[in-house]
Amino acid sequence: MIRRSIELQAAQVLQNGKISAPISYEDENDKDVVGKEIDFKGNADHYPGATKIWKDAKGSEMMKDINYLANTIRKNGLTEPDQIIMGMKAYDKFFANT
Repeated sequence: MIRRSIELQAAQVLQNGKISAPISYEDENDKDVVGKEIDFKGNADHYPGATKIWKDAKGSEMMKDINYLANTIRKNGLTEPDQIIMGMKAYDKFFANT
């Protein structure tokens, strides 16, 4: 159960920069906050593919999307993205079309 919660929260952060699971933490005034959303204030440009479906896309179209996102992160985040996370279906589709 805990592992699934961690995986859900990781997926939420990667998709929109926020965690909306039932959580509790202390705010900047040391007050308990329960059930609130944590917003990591990610740049919206870094999440363009969260709603894009690759169901009928070709490998070259997917690679174009990945390159665009990597270039955006390089420019805005001043870092070199060197990892990509895909579900098994996206992985299979991507490598079947490359």
